[in-house]
Formats: sequence, C-alpha cells, structure tokens
Amino acid sequence: MEAAEKIMSIASNERIQGLIIEAENELAKIQPEIAYLEECQKKLVELNEQKFKLNSLIASLKVWLKIPTLIKESVIKMKLVKIILKLLKSKLLLT
Repeated sequence: MEAAEKIMSIASNERIQGLIIEAENELAKIQPEIAYLEECQKKLVELNEQKFKLNSLIASLKVWLKIPTLIKESVIKMKLVKIILKLLKSKLLLT
C-alpha cells in the first residue's frame, strides 16, 4: 500500500509542478502586455495633465482677448456719461 501511495504522491506532485510551469509560462506571455499597458496608463495621465494645462491657457487667452473690448466698452460708456452730463448741465443752464 505504501508503494501505491508513493506513486500517487509523485504523480500528484508532478502534476502540480506541471501546472506551476504552465501558469508561469502564461504569466510570462502576458507580462509584456501588462508592462505596455502600465506605460500607456502613465502616458495617459501625463497627457491629461497637459490637456488640463492647455485648456486653462486657452481659457486665459480668450479672456485676455476680451479685455480690450471691455476696456473700449468702458471708455465708450464713460464718454457717453460725460456727454450726458454736459447736456444736462447745458439744459440746466438754459432753463
């Protein structure tokens, strides 16, 4: 009976060893793809950071472009106020 148990034990150990080798081989096959995807993930993070910075820059520049228009509008409003004040003064003087 001991001999039969030893044979079963050896066969079982050999089978387990075979499964270990097979799993290691499969792991070795997928490892390059895992490494590649990890690098892609790092690159994606970098690109998203760059995207955020560029979008911020674009928004700032668009505001910067509007500043002269806002200033012009303010100047025009100030001129209109001065004209209205002059008209009011002259009207008050006429009456």
